[in-house]
Amino acid sequence: MQAFVAVGETGSFTTAAARLKVARALVSKRVAKLERTMGVRLLNRTTRRVGLTEPGQAFLGRAQRILAEFERASAELTNLHGEPAGTLNVSAPMSFGIKHLAPLLPGFMRTYPSLKINLVLNDRQVDLIDDGFDLAVRIGRLADSSLVARRLATVRMILCASPAYLAAAGRLERPADLAHHKGLIYGQGIAVTRWTLTRGKETVVVEPMPQMTANNGDMLLAAAIAGEGIVMQPTFLAGDALRAGDVVRVLKDYSPGTFNLYAVWPANRLLPAKVRLFVDYLGRQIGDPPAWDAGLDEIDAIGSG
Repeated sequence: MQAFVAVGETGSFTTAAARLKVARALVSKRVAKLERTMGVRLLNRTTRRVGLTEPGQAFLGRAQRILAEFERASAELTNLHGEPAGTLNVSAPMSFGIKHLAPLLPGFMRTYPSLKINLVLNDRQVDLIDDGFDLAVRIGRLADSSLVARRLATVRMILCASPAYLAAAGRLERPADLAHHKGLIYGQGIAVTRWTLTRGKETVVVEPMPQMTANNGDMLLAAAIAGEGIVMQPTFLAGDALRAGDVVRVLKDYSPGTFNLYAVWPANRLLPAKVRLFVDYLGRQIGDPPAWDAGLDEIDAIGSG
């Protein structure tokens, strides 16, 4: 039944096999066995696509509910008679995962030794269902209504550069001055080079001279520390460099905005105990305001008047 639901939801034996972490041939055999047991064809198979038959469409909803009830019963048994077990599949952004998520995992694994962690770091936004993840840690503004989200913390953005770059590059007293400075831009391919800054009710859109584009914040921050330009970065990544004096904030009174840090999981699934425990643990450990912002507002900035 799990094999059938995975194929029915994804429309692909290959994708279903990846979600279930078994061979494609095994998924096909399990669905065929279910069809023989039920005495009805559930899927239409062609060389190009897989689709549900009319009986398959009717059975898919019932099968989803049956599996959800099984998950609920399993979760209740876990809560009553023991700690969670199995594997927790987690997706998270690369830089955040290395710097802030990795240090938290040992404490969680010591608390729940029967639970294994499969952590995949990738700045690509994965499909939780198709890619077989129990949950994802995401930064941004959520628009996917098929996901349930719990907000964990605020992610602040800042503009910063090295003291050496600012000494050599010259005046930076107002947002318009950024047009004459080198920009280190986050993005892939054709990146958005415009930065939107706000101060109270004032909104300013500026466009620095693109010096470097990268899809990884660590590389951009390293370039900024080396004196190659001005970068917009989250404080969870740039905070240590600010405290060390490797970079300084610029235009402190103008905010590049904030995002949120979320834990998200599929809306059409019950919340397994292992996911709930992990999300609760992250919420306690990260805090809001998060620890990585401690003391940053006391650090001076260039052009903050």
